[in-house]
Amino acid sequence: MFEERVRKFAGDLYDEAGRLEAAQNPASETLEITSTMITDADVQIRRAYRRQRVDTIALLAAVGANTFALLVGVALTAMDKGWGQILFVVGVSGALILNAAAVIRDR
Repeated sequence: MFEERVRKFAGDLYDEAGRLEAAQNPASETLEITSTMITDADVQIRRAYRRQRVDTIALLAAVGANTFALLVGVALTAMDKGWGQILFVVGVSGALILNAAAVIRDR
């Protein structure tokens, strides 16, 4: 069973390295797989096995930014009133800040 899994991984690694080589040298008819391509293929394959964790703070920031964007839409219907203009400024500011926080947190 172990040897079977190792052979499968080696085949997947070779296939991924071949895909990377074909993307890098599309005009070449022969495969020229380098050690860098093998390393990159290994990283790609291993990254697929890991389940990425959800960053709760980034998720909450994204939800909050969308909520503020919704408030901007409501404010646009009442721009002739004082509260509509205030809500518009608060909504745009909140959406920008929370979107920036979500993007920074996702990196």
